[in-house]
Parts: sequence; structure tokens; C-alpha cells
Amino acid sequence: MELTTEILCNRLIKTYPLLCPKNFYNYPVHIAYFAENTAWEDGIAYIVKDQSMGPRCLLADTKSAFFCLWENEEPQEETKCDVIFLSPTVNPCTLLNDINRIFSEFNHWEQLIFSCPYTTDGIKEIIMLSKQVLRGRVSMADIFLNYVLYNRKIQKNPGRVSFSNDTNHDRIYDLINDPLFYKYESVKGVFLYPGKCYSTLGYNLYQNKKFNYRLIYNNFTDTYTTEEYYIFEYLAKKISTMIEHIPSMSASIPSNSPLRNSIYQIIFGTCPISALLNKQLKEIGWANDDDYYLILMEYYFKNSEFDAPLFHIFTLEHMYSESIAIKHKQGLILILNLTQNAHLQNYKFLDTFSPFIRESMYKCGISAAVKGFSNLNYAYMQATFALQYGLSHMEHFWYFKFEDFYLQYMISQIVDQFPSEYVCHPALHQMRLYDEKNKTELYQTLYVFMNCQYNSSKAARELHIHRTTLLYRLDKIYELTNINLENWETRLHLMFSYQLLGV
Repeated sequence: MELTTEILCNRLIKTYPLLCPKNFYNYPVHIAYFAENTAWEDGIAYIVKDQSMGPRCLLADTKSAFFCLWENEEPQEETKCDVIFLSPTVNPCTLLNDINRIFSEFNHWEQLIFSCPYTTDGIKEIIMLSKQVLRGRVSMADIFLNYVLYNRKIQKNPGRVSFSNDTNHDRIYDLINDPLFYKYESVKGVFLYPGKCYSTLGYNLYQNKKFNYRLIYNNFTDTYTTEEYYIFEYLAKKISTMIEHIPSMSASIPSNSPLRNSIYQIIFGTCPISALLNKQLKEIGWANDDDYYLILMEYYFKNSEFDAPLFHIFTLEHMYSESIAIKHKQGLILILNLTQNAHLQNYKFLDTFSPFIRESMYKCGISAAVKGFSNLNYAYMQATFALQYGLSHMEHFWYFKFEDFYLQYMISQIVDQFPSEYVCHPALHQMRLYDEKNKTELYQTLYVFMNCQYNSSKAARELHIHRTTLLYRLDKIYELTNINLENWETRLHLMFSYQLLGV
């Protein structure tokens, strides 16, 4: 890797007494060695120990760096090189070894960068590797400044911006809320954003000549060294090249496809004309009568001010080739075509989906398989119920399938019409009153007996009582309530009632 002379000096000045020029030319140099009686070459860091070579060294027109082992004044004005003077007591071999060590460290780091795959994980790995050479934090944001990749463990926080422990919250909000920051979208190369509280380096990343992302570097001070500029630009150019070749960084279905708008119309009850919808589906190889899953995704931490990253739409559509994702409130909606993706049926997509939502902090409701794209409004209702019910009853899970809550949904529809006491079997109320008055457990006993498929021996074991005691309780239940468990409608009514009232 080529380094500039200023980078070398900044590294060496910690050990050596250097007399450096006020303004560096900062020519890139890539190797260091002792100079003999040969012509000077461009891009070389020379170590000159013979003072008789001074005039030749100082007046050289070569784009090089010269480390001179003698004391002198500053280089003459006509010098076209970066000339650094050291004390004559410096050992040239030691100096050479130290310079080579600096190059070796950067070369090793460069090799790690080049070994990263051309994937989103590869970009994330590069950003993580930036910690080895930069003191601040490198982050990658989408066009709405949602942080999608970063090089430190970020503290999870509501909203689209994540904060590290050493970041002042006001500074980040200053960056987000300043319109000036968005005016830099047309700038090519590294630019310095002069924030109100601190400065930030930025680099716009393009895909198909369209501004999609921004690389951001914060060292949480007001100044940046030449080395930080140089390394940050190197990282940005590498990532910029990768983005152009990574399918996951662009939507497989065009972002302006009218089908995306049709999804909004369908789920909110204004389905487009059938012929128009069929035409939109045909353009991407889908059909209206295909089978679909609809997944409603919401951030675990909700904040009405911020949205889910658009980056996640691109990632999901790349993960599942026959899919389409759209923004929805503060989250996303993902639709999977099961007819085109037969290997994802029976919820097999969860093998890859589960790690993604845990890492991205989403809670999800998943519909049952629905036939017909125009029926996605029903799938949306299912996913919404699954998510709401799951969050209220089993919040520690990351996703909730509607198929697991069929009975709960049916019961919820009953309760919406009548209070539970008006639709439950009266026998349950009778048993509850009797239990309260006589300190018995008839209500619990009948539930366990029915749940054990009317097996008295199994139910007795579940209740930790003798079978004879169970039979006595059942006789008391029949006598008190006059129920007939041989009638399937009675059994169904009782089980629904238990679900409504709770056991």
C-alpha cells in the first residue's frame, strides 16, 4: 500500500526527532531503501546519510521523500520533494526497519481489506477493519441517514440512529437535523461537513450513478489529520467499487415499479383493476393466483420520528429472489411468492429470516399462506393480529405465525361482539361460584379432564390426585351443571369458554 510522506512522519515523530516541512507535498511512496549513486525515482522514500548528497537531494525534481540524517535548515524553495531532517545520531538501519515496519502493518491491513468478499458482509468486515488504522468511527448510512453498518458495538436505541457509548447525542441530532448535510449529495470525493458542534468526514456512494449511501467518519473532534483523510478516502473508494457489484445493494424489483404502490392499495382495501394488476405481476413473472406469505415487520424499539432503513428492503429482496418489500409506517412489509419459491413453503424461510430479524431488531407477524395477490389484505390482517397477539402474550419471541393463533383470533372476534360472560357456557360460572364458596377445584378439574382427552387416569396424574377423587369430582360437576360431555357441541362450547375466561 502506498503511504504519503506525512503519514510516515506522523508515525515516526513519536520515536525520532524530525524537522519536517511546514507544508507537505504528500507524494505517495511505497518502499524505503538506502540510496546509492543512482538516479532518483518517483514514489520512493530515500534515506540519505551522506551529507555531500545534500544539494542533489534538496534540488531533486523527483516526487519522493528524503529522510536526511544530518541537521539542516528547512529545504530550499525550489525543492520539489518532501525533505525530512533527522539528527545524525539516528541509526539508518534502525530507521529503515521502522519505516519498513510501518509499510508492513499497512500492507497487512490492505491484504485483509482485499480478502473481503464482494457482499454486504464484506463491506461490514471492511468497516470493522477500519478500527485498526483509524481512531474514530466509520459508519455507512442510507440516503435518510439510517445507520446500516458501523465499526463499533453500537448501543441499541430507539430511532434510526444508533449511538456508541462515547457519542454525544446532541451531536448526532445536530447532524441529522441540519439541512446543510443533505446538500452535500452531489459532492464527489471526501468532503468535510462543518457541523455546529463538530466536524465530520463524508463520502457519497453511488450505484448506477444514483446517490444511495454515504460513508461517514467521526473522530468526535473538530480536526482531521491528513492520514485520516487519506485512509478514509482509500476505504471509501474500495467500498464504492464493491457496491456497484453487489446485487443486495439494489432492489431486484425496480424501486419505481407500480406493483409496490398496488400493494398499499390492496392491503388498505382499494384493490387496483384486475387487468392492471395482472399486467404488473406478469412483468416480474408472477401471477395473481400464486400463493403468498405476508410478513409485517416492526422495530422492537419504536419511535414515531424515524423509519426502518431502506437498506433492509434491498437486503431482504436479495435474500429471497421472488419477493418484494415495501416501507410500512416505522417498519416494513415483506411478501414472498411461494409458488415461485417452493423451497420456502412450510415456513422454511425462517432458517435465514430469524437471524436477520434478530440482528436488525424487528418483531414480525407472519400470515398463513394466502392464494391470490389480490387477497393480500387478508394476509395483512392475519399478520397484524399475529404480531399484536404475540407481543402481548409472548414478547420474548421474535416472530409470530398466524397459524398458531387461529383459535385466539376466532375468540377475539366473538369478544368483539359480546362480553365474555354472555357467550361462555353457564356451567363454568356455576363451577367458579361453587369453588369460591366451598374451597373446591371443580373448574380446574373439568378443564384438565377435557385437555387429557377425557382420560381419567391421565387427568388424575396431572392434578396429583387419586383417580377415585377425580371420579367423585366429575360426578359433582355433572350433578351441579347437568352438562353432557357426550355432546360434541357442548364440548366445543366448553373449550371455547375456557379460552375466553382463562384457566
